[in-house]
Amino acid sequence: MGFRGSIESLLKKPERLVCEISRGRAGATASFMGLAALICLAAYGLTAGMFSWGDQLWAAPLKIMLGVFFSALICLPSLFIFSCLSGSEAGLAETGAILAGTLGLLALLLLGFAPVSWIFAQSTDSIVFMGLLHLFVWGIAFRYAMGFLHRAFGLLNSSRKHHLVIWSVVFALVLLQMSTTLRPILGTSDRFLQTEKKSFFTHWGDCLKTGGKATK
Repeated sequence: MGFRGSIESLLKKPERLVCEISRGRAGATASFMGLAALICLAAYGLTAGMFSWGDQLWAAPLKIMLGVFFSALICLPSLFIFSCLSGSEAGLAETGAILAGTLGLLALLLLGFAPVSWIFAQSTDSIVFMGLLHLFVWGIAFRYAMGFLHRAFGLLNSSRKHHLVIWSVVFALVLLQMSTTLRPILGTSDRFLQTEKKSFFTHWGDCLKTGGKATK
C-alpha cells in the first residue's frame, strides 16, 4: 500500500490501514501518514497566516506543524502506556503508527476546512472571532481523529476504552497549551515567540477582555 492507498484507506477503510500496521508495516504507514499530516498542516497554516499576512505566511504554518508534531511526540509514551492498560496488543511501533494515522486524519480534516477559514480571514478583522472559528474547526477535526484512534486500538483488542478517553483529554490540553506557547499564530508580534508564560485559558481570557489585543 503506497502513499495514495494509505490516504484512501484512512478516509474510507481505516481497518485496512490498521491491518497493514499489524502486519509489520508500521514504519511505512507512519511515514506516509506523517508526510500527509505535514503537507495538510502546512496548507492549513498558510490560510491561518493569511489573516495577518506578512511574516505570518511562513510563521503560522511552521508553528502549527511544529506544535502538532511536538505535542504528539511528548504524548506518545503516555499513549503507549494507556493503550496497554486498555488491553491493546499494539507495540510501541504500532502505537506510533496509529498516532501518525490520527495526525493524518486530523490534518486532512483541517485541510478540508481551510477554504472556510480563508474566506473569513479575508472578510473580518476580528482576531477573537477568527480564534473561536479555528478552535471550532480544530474541535471537529480532533473529535473524528480520536474516533479513528479509538477504533484502531479496538481492532487491536483494546477493550477498556476509558483509558484512551483519558489520554484524548490530555492530548487535547497539550495541543491547546502548545498553541499558547507558540503564539502568535493568528496575530502579529515583533518577536517570533513570546517569553511570557501563560496557560491557554489565561491567555484566552486576556484576549476576550482586550478584544484580541493580547498576542494571539
